[in-house]
Amino acid sequence: MDELPIIERKYYESSEKPEKEMFIGGKFIYSESEKSLQIVNPYNGEIAGSVPSATTKELKLAVEAAKKAAENMKNMPLVERQQLLNAVSKEIEKRIDEIAKTITLETGKPIEQAFIEAMYGAATFQIMAASLNELKGTLVESIVDPYRKFALEIWEPMGVAAIITPSNFPFLLPCYIVSAAIAAGNAVILKPASDAPLSAIHLAECFASASAVLPVSERTPMPETILKIARFPGGVLNVVTGIGLGEKLATHPDIDVVSITGAIETGMKVYEAVGKSITSSRVPKHILLELGGCDPAIVFADADLEEAVNKLAYGAFCWNGEVALSTQRIYVEKEIYEEFLDKFIKLAREVKWGDPLDDETEIGPLINKETLDKNLKTIEDAKSKGAEIVGGVNHGMILEPTVIYPMKPEMLVSYEESFGPVTGIASFIDEKEALREANKTKYGLMAAVFTENLRKAFDIAKKLESGTVIVNDSTEWFEPHIAFGGYKWSGTKGREGGIHAIKEFSKIKTIVIDYKR
Repeated sequence: MDELPIIERKYYESSEKPEKEMFIGGKFIYSESEKSLQIVNPYNGEIAGSVPSATTKELKLAVEAAKKAAENMKNMPLVERQQLLNAVSKEIEKRIDEIAKTITLETGKPIEQAFIEAMYGAATFQIMAASLNELKGTLVESIVDPYRKFALEIWEPMGVAAIITPSNFPFLLPCYIVSAAIAAGNAVILKPASDAPLSAIHLAECFASASAVLPVSERTPMPETILKIARFPGGVLNVVTGIGLGEKLATHPDIDVVSITGAIETGMKVYEAVGKSITSSRVPKHILLELGGCDPAIVFADADLEEAVNKLAYGAFCWNGEVALSTQRIYVEKEIYEEFLDKFIKLAREVKWGDPLDDETEIGPLINKETLDKNLKTIEDAKSKGAEIVGGVNHGMILEPTVIYPMKPEMLVSYEESFGPVTGIASFIDEKEALREANKTKYGLMAAVFTENLRKAFDIAKKLESGTVIVNDSTEWFEPHIAFGGYKWSGTKGREGGIHAIKEFSKIKTIVIDYKR
């Protein structure tokens, strides 16, 4: 294999005309800046594609278009929203191969995993459409005046949603969050990560093409059913690409709800800026944060050892380790520690790394140099504190699957998210020690426990300080219809996933009716 490059700049601004356009108000447009963002392939340094480098003028246009679309969405029947969400899903399916290739070119994700990401993206729209069947109002009888009054509690959209997404899942995460916001009846401005915005343009293309045929009953003067071709109003989804726009978007006075997925530092910076701008906003903003993880797994001696090793190796190294669900810390009961370690290391050495467009590649390059440097720092820190290292070598932007053992509490790997194919393994003597180590970090997104004892599994699951606990599988577990979110610094108390996400993008209105008049 030829020597692979270190990519110093994942993207840069250029005077060259961009290959792709932004999507604002139902139209594809270039930026007034006449500049483009050139997106660099992290595997070989070639240009993966380019998008416009937007100015605040385009941001303003997007907000205005979303405001107008939000008014139209208020009156769109739920069944029409469902049909159009399913139509978007079909448009994604038509473009699956093209989308998967774009994901790989701009992120370095192995092509087979990129294909899975694209398929999951299509599925999220189907799932949100189906989840709308659970968005039911409630009839509440009055206690004070039960013979005259009752109340209706109904769900209404927030209005305009700003959605800021990271680079690790440049298609799935926009699909996952945008589908929920629009299912709730909102209009959206999506700001994808500057180093991986190309996949989001594919989503815009799917919205531009999506349509559904709906039966409509008209009385003229007799009831008559006709067929109507329905489309989302222009501006229901706006995709704005550029540098330094996330905070400006989130703090715009006409934004009603802000969703941010990313590192704690990124989320807190925007969160603080939103707080400072609250007095100039039209309404106080609802803020949803998903801010990463440093996920632990506990393996008890009674666990199925082969199953635990296989699943945790997948959890540690799949998606290049660039996922908040990655299994970064593994605590193994002392009596099976050596056997587990030997089997795990053997699997780690068998993982194939290389060209992400090769169907057999399991690990490709990390997304940018900052992520590579962070992982190398984690490895060097462990080495300086007495750990043995398996792997830990980078080839350009590719980092070999890395095992750190024995992991010690003072090592970075044991408490800071590495966001790469790096995992630490330590032994424990009893449940108390395992729980103490698993719960010690500021994160609380995912956790796993392996045991054949169901009572023990439930007991440990209750004591783990994580938003999700997986029994007998790795932390790398995700289904778009299940509640997802973290404890502690991994996120706000809100939840993504299916009806939970739709409600996060909704507000309740109470209507009290006096029916004896």
